[in-house]
Formats: sequence, C-alpha cells, structure tokens
Amino acid sequence: MAKTYPKPIEARPELNLRHAIKSSISDIRQLIALTIALYLSKPTSELEYSQSQGIEINIKKEIKEELLTYFAEQVDMLDEQKSSFLLEVNENPLFKAQMEPLQVALELFLRLCKVSFTDGGPGSRERTGGVRHEKTLHFTTNLEIIRLAFQESAETEDQLKWVLFDWIISPEPQQESPISLRLKQLLTIFSEETQFRLRTEQEEAVYFQQEGIYKALLETNAVYGQDSQENVGPFRILKSFVGSSLHSFLKGDNKSVVSNKQFMLRPEKDKEELRHYAGLVSNYLDIIPKRTTIVIAETSDFQATDLPSSPLPTIPHNRIFFGSPGSGKSHRIDQEFAQNYPTFRTIFHPDTDYASFVGAYKPTMSAGQDETQQSRIVYSFQAQTFAEAYWRAWQSTAPVFLVIEEINRGNCAQIFGDLFQSLDRNERGYSKYPIDADADFGRWLINRFLADEQAKTRFSEVAQTYNGLAVNAFSKLILPNNLYLYATMNTSDQSLFPMDSAFKRRWDWEYVPIDYADAARFTIHLSDALHYNWGTFIRVVNQYIVELTGSEDKQLGNRFVNPHDGIITLEAFKSKVMFYLWSEIYRHEMPTEPKNIFQYQPTGKPTKQPFTFNQLFEKTADGEPLDALILASFMNELSVPPSEMPVV
Repeated sequence: MAKTYPKPIEARPELNLRHAIKSSISDIRQLIALTIALYLSKPTSELEYSQSQGIEINIKKEIKEELLTYFAEQVDMLDEQKSSFLLEVNENPLFKAQMEPLQVALELFLRLCKVSFTDGGPGSRERTGGVRHEKTLHFTTNLEIIRLAFQESAETEDQLKWVLFDWIISPEPQQESPISLRLKQLLTIFSEETQFRLRTEQEEAVYFQQEGIYKALLETNAVYGQDSQENVGPFRILKSFVGSSLHSFLKGDNKSVVSNKQFMLRPEKDKEELRHYAGLVSNYLDIIPKRTTIVIAETSDFQATDLPSSPLPTIPHNRIFFGSPGSGKSHRIDQEFAQNYPTFRTIFHPDTDYASFVGAYKPTMSAGQDETQQSRIVYSFQAQTFAEAYWRAWQSTAPVFLVIEEINRGNCAQIFGDLFQSLDRNERGYSKYPIDADADFGRWLINRFLADEQAKTRFSEVAQTYNGLAVNAFSKLILPNNLYLYATMNTSDQSLFPMDSAFKRRWDWEYVPIDYADAARFTIHLSDALHYNWGTFIRVVNQYIVELTGSEDKQLGNRFVNPHDGIITLEAFKSKVMFYLWSEIYRHEMPTEPKNIFQYQPTGKPTKQPFTFNQLFEKTADGEPLDALILASFMNELSVPPSEMPVV
C-alpha cells in the first residue's frame, strides 16, 4: 500500500503591506464586534455574509436569523432596542465600507479573517461610486482563539454576547467589564505583527511596529504619532483602534481620532507592566523574522478611494520627460500621474545592469532549522524594481507606474536587454510581441502566477489573444496595459550614454520647460536683511548660461533647489547653486573673461574682482564669514534686486 506523505509547503506571495491606502474605518469597534459575532454564530472557515440590492448592502436573510439567535436573550430583554440593533447591524462597516479598508483592518491589522468578493473580483472595484458587492469572510485561527478564551462557562459566554451587543449598538465605549478587557487584550496581541509607516515633518518614512512605540514610551511620556501628510494604511487603523479605547496599553491625547497626535500609556497601566508586555512582544517577533522583514521598494499603493481600477486610456504607456536639471520632471510625474497609484521607482547610473533592474539569483544566508544545524548559503531569485512592478501590474487592473529617474545615465541597451522588444505596445496597451523571460526570472514568474489565481486568470485571458501562445505561458513577458513606464532625463547629461533611434522611438517624449512662475514662490535667504527671489535670479543667470554655452541644456530649473518651506538657505545656495555654476559652467573660464559672472566688488575697493567657489567659505581678518558679503555683491553685479520680504 502506497504511503501518503504531507503535502509540501504552499508557496505564498509576499504580503502587501498597503502602507499608503486610505484605509478609513469610522466605527472600528462595531466592525470588530460584528465580525466576531458572525464567527461565533456559525463557526466555519468561510462565510458568505452579504448580498447586493441595487447599491445597498444587507446581511443575507439566513445570516440575520442566526445573528438574532446568537443575541436572542439580549434582543428579547431589550425589546425596545431590537429595531435599533437591526439598523446598526445593517449600517455596520462590514456592509458600508469599501473592500480595501476592510482588508487592511481585518487582514493586516487584526488578522481575524481574509475578505474577498464572492465572485472573485479585484479588491479595487469599489473605489468609485456607492456600489457594494457580495463579500465572503475567510476566518483565521485568531477567531477560534477568541471562542476558546470565553467558553469556560455559560455565564462567560453570555457576558461576551453582552459586550459584542454593546459594541455594535454603542458609538462610544461603555463602562469596562473584565470580559471586555480580556477581549481588548486579545485584539491588542493579534495586532502586534502589523507593520506601519509614518512620514515625519522632514518627509522621511519611519517603518515600525507597535514594539517601537512601547520602547519609546519606556523612555518618555508621549510618542508623536501624526503623519506629516495624512494617516494612511494600517497606521490609520491603529489610530482608530487606539482612539476607540480598544488598545490594552495605549491611549490618545484626546477623544478625536483625527487630531490624535500622540500615543501615551493608559492611566491605569504603569511602565513596569508595559516593560513586561513589550518584552513578550519582542520575544514573539524574534521567532517569526520572515514576517517582520520590510521591503522598501517605494510603492504608494492606493492612496485615494476614488481611483479607476482600469488603465488610463488617454496617456502614453512609455514616456520620457526631458529638460534642464531641476525643471520639475519628477515632480510632474508624481503630481499629474503616479501620485495616487502603486509606484516603483529606480535610478539609472553607469553601473546599472539587467540584473539590478530586473533581478538575478543571489546568495543569501539561511538559518538552520534548529540549534544543531548551521546556517548555510542558498541561492534564490532576488526580484528588483522591474520584476516587482511587472508582477504588481498583473495582480490587478489598477494603474501601476514604474518610474526611472535619470534614464540616460545608464546604458539602456544593456539594462533592458531582452525587455527592449516588449516596449512595443499594441492598440490595447499590451506588448505587441511576447518575449521569453530570462530563465531565472521566468521560473520566478511561474511560481508567482501559480500562487495567485486572479493574476493567473488575467494573464491567461490576455495570452489567448496572441496567435499560438499557450494560456499558461507565464514565463513569457507581456507588459500589461496598466503598467506605465515613465522616465526622466536631464538634457545636460544626454551625452553619457547615447540612446539609439530604435530605443527612442518606443517612447513618447515630452519637454518640460522651466517654470519661472513656480520658481518665483521661492526665496534665497542670504541673511536676515538680504533676500532674493529665486525666479528672478534663475531668469537672469540662465541668460548668461545660454550666452556662454550656446545651449539651453545646462540652465537652472525652477526646482533645482526644492526647499519644503520655500526658503533657500545660504548654505543650500552655496553648496547646490554656486557649486553647480562653478563646477559645470564657469570653472574653466578665465577670471578676466567678460562672460564670467563670478565677479564681486569688495567693500572699500574701487573696482570689482573675480572670486572662486572656495572663497565663499573664507573669513575676513576679523573672523567674519565672507559668503553673504560676496554673494550680495554678486547679485548686484547681475542686476538681481533684493526682495523686501521672503516670498513663501
């Protein structure tokens, strides 16, 4: 008789951390309570819980009856609340919220269940309009843990019913009971694996888990918790969770979740208790390292709730924006196209090659399975920017942007390799000619497609439109029609790696002129008494650059310096602007050359004289810096008038 062995480990795709999705859940206590109640009313691994009626969503009739059975005693005892209870159930976020915020809250944050459309449609389909679709909950072991935690007696089970009933119908937390405290402790524990992103005032992204909040609170009394732009992704859910008094250890500084800017220790807790719990969390995270690795390939995920889930039909699929350095090419891509969509960004440079753009097999250290086994080196395919963007685009129909900065600073023929042919698009926006992926890349793609039913189905439907191409030819490269390759190029660097005409004709080209009106919003701050308008300055200097070089390529763009507060400091002006003018434009010009603008008139001297970049860092005999004095005279020689006050 043949022996049956365990099935091998199932290959699962990387978890989408959804750091940038607008994941707003207004009544998270109600959402959690109804999700738990649905499982307790019918413990099962999957439950179809909703049905569509036009644009309205209601619980299926049989599920309503089971919920009423689960809450039978409470509803009968509070007969006057029966109608309000049914109303609260039907207004619950499970039926009113869009799919993706539900997934962030229930999957990523609490891991209570997966949420899918019953018909298998993409998660982005509810972003526009008020239409809601039938959904299915795929419960996890966390809900079974909750069930087991409250089954010691019939009295305890009834008390849990009361807590869930209260959470569903009450907009504000009621008086705590031992049962509700126990439930909150479980929910807090379930959330500890979640990864969050917070953007600071310096526009830096901090990636952290709640462990990081605890460690900071052990050193201080409050931890700042407000994104510099907007709370999004799992972090937004955490803010709602804490603001709704659901966290066992954390509280906010006021009742308003929106304006909650700090995390603090709950008043009934002390730091020793937090220290003990934080140690448990750290130990737990230590033994699941594979789930706490953050891969920062900048993906803006889905930052708006009203984005189209289909490709953008009116814009080119391959486009290069070119112009003077600092003319706002990257800013243009972000603001007009990629800002609200998943975005993968890379920068080409002379050492960039196919492997660093697409991916390659690389050695990694694999830990032994137990203390008796030594770590060993294993080889695996390490996907890079193109592979990640290509795969993301096949996973849904939402637009995905692959942004290549400084495309001409790399050898495009070497970097794109066999991808070159795939840049040709047909009338539907897909690659006109499918090509064979590199063998290693192809195997990686096959494994990804076989593990993702939605992506596999979409690829197969597209593949069958090509003559002779098998629907399961997952190692064939076909750029999907929702993948947009957008690049930037400084015309001043166009001689680094010349692009041949065959490569160029596969891209749409758009010149980005210098926006002097935009530049006029910035101010050069040389001292408290000396300010100059950036727009006026570059308009004057650019005329000199064109006159000297006979070309517009090396002009200063409006965003050559891009201060977040609109003020270009003295140090920034010296290190960025003056250094560029000296090293790229005037360094080899004779000091006495009339076209050399590096001239100033020293105090008390009758004539002007040349200066070098180094002199901007020298001091007078009295120890006073020369930079502001030289630059003020430099501006005067250029006929750039000072501004009376900063222009912000």
